[in-house]
Amino acid sequence: MVKSAKRPESIAAGLSWALLLFFFAYPLVLLLLKGFGLPGRPTLGPYRGLLWNPLGWEALRNTLLVGATTTLLSLVSGATLAWLAARSDIPGKRVLRAMVFLTFATPPYIGTLGWIQALGHSGWLNLLLMRAFGLAHPPIEIYSLSGIAVVMGLYLYPLVFWATEGALLRLDPVYEEEAALSGAGRGKVLVKVVLPMILPALLSGGLLVFMHSLSCFAVAAELGLPRRRYLLVTLVYSALSHYDVKGACALSSVLLALSGGAFFLRRSLLGNADGGVRAEGGRARAMELGALRVPVGFLALAFAAVVALLPLLSLVGTSLVRAWGLPLRPGNLAPANYLELFRNPLVVRAIRNSLAFAGLAAGISTLLALGIGYLAERTRLCGRRALELVAALPLAVPGPVLALALILAFTRPPLALYNTPWIIVLAYTVAFTPIALLTVSGGLRTVEGELEEAAWTMGASRLQGLRRVLLPLLGKEVLAGWILVFLMALREIPLSLMLHTRGTETVGVVLFSFRDTLGVEVTAALAVVVMAITLAGRLWVAGIERRLWGKGGV
Repeated sequence: MVKSAKRPESIAAGLSWALLLFFFAYPLVLLLLKGFGLPGRPTLGPYRGLLWNPLGWEALRNTLLVGATTTLLSLVSGATLAWLAARSDIPGKRVLRAMVFLTFATPPYIGTLGWIQALGHSGWLNLLLMRAFGLAHPPIEIYSLSGIAVVMGLYLYPLVFWATEGALLRLDPVYEEEAALSGAGRGKVLVKVVLPMILPALLSGGLLVFMHSLSCFAVAAELGLPRRRYLLVTLVYSALSHYDVKGACALSSVLLALSGGAFFLRRSLLGNADGGVRAEGGRARAMELGALRVPVGFLALAFAAVVALLPLLSLVGTSLVRAWGLPLRPGNLAPANYLELFRNPLVVRAIRNSLAFAGLAAGISTLLALGIGYLAERTRLCGRRALELVAALPLAVPGPVLALALILAFTRPPLALYNTPWIIVLAYTVAFTPIALLTVSGGLRTVEGELEEAAWTMGASRLQGLRRVLLPLLGKEVLAGWILVFLMALREIPLSLMLHTRGTETVGVVLFSFRDTLGVEVTAALAVVVMAITLAGRLWVAGIERRLWGKGGV
């Protein structure tokens, strides 16, 4: 009986391993070998070329500088706002959390377009500052390394905010109370007691920001390429655009090493972050800020609201006028910009492709996540945790690197997917299955395994137990995972940009590559539509997670 029960699990595990190794590990191995000239005559030429190429060193230096600056900005802003939300008595905490959520829900590239329309050389805010202070040149230069770092930091700080706030809310206040009773002041309690206990979560959030900064292609390309400011992620794209495949592989190896190192370092910290001292006697009492309560609360809300709303309002304003730069007056309004989205064949095809590709990838990713999550959480098969780790590894692979690996692996028979829509669906599936896996695995941990075992003891087969007991209980998590993958794929840019051909353009490709063809106003309208869909989906998922939390989940 035990053998017959384990046999389907072993088959499922074998199939999962085969899919991960063939569609993820195999392309990456090919990419690494290609950097050494394999298959063929082994050579270190691409790496020697990279070593002696000043542009390569500049891109590496810029990548580390932008990554460090982005991480620092995110840590300072995210941790400060998290402490105010979790441990202070400032007013408007619900609005503050809503603004952080809106910032996280905004695709970074769409946010970047909004900041360009506000702070570009012809941006309304730069023009306003020039007129106000009589300046001959725009006072804020967004097309720079500092501009890249600031914009990335503004859209990645929510990762630190949630990691830090969660750690603060889990801490048992008894340690702080004992330190206070011993005569320690508020500052000493914060530095000597609170900070060491939340440090693993803080560092984990910072490393996650650093990983995202390495792969945030759209922001780096939009703000860096106009001034030839390369990061590794944009230099990979540039090398491939010039058909330097071996050079692109060598650059990808360096980028993969940086991102992979951050990924494994973060995983080593996660155990400490998640296993910190949890609150058992209630939450800590909010620190009273006295006369500073309202001013500090206002500054926190103002920062979060400006970051969340200013670029979106810039986009909405641009999408409603006849020409970018005109004031928002009744005579200048042009709602036809939105109608043009449904008249332009390119935009209609891109929307249709994006919906189809994202829907297929979300379905496949959710099924894979359900199978892998079940094997990892519900069985005792040897290697189940390794399977879960390999399934999560795409989080450490930047989009351009994954795209290049898939091109190398699936250009020729026996599985020639390149120049077909299926390679885009495959890329989305590989890239975003870890997102679905996190959601589904979290749900599996909240559902007691005894319910399935009871069904089996009453004569139900293993498959019947899963279908009639587990799946209904996991319905919300499965739906949340599907929505998250769908939204991530819908707004994705680097994979689509490098893998699309004529006829398989997606919304991300149109936003990035066809702005001059469509016009700034129509592009802004398309960005607003994508943002509305993304926000609606995020709110739906947040509602699901809130209901699960209320029932003792997650």
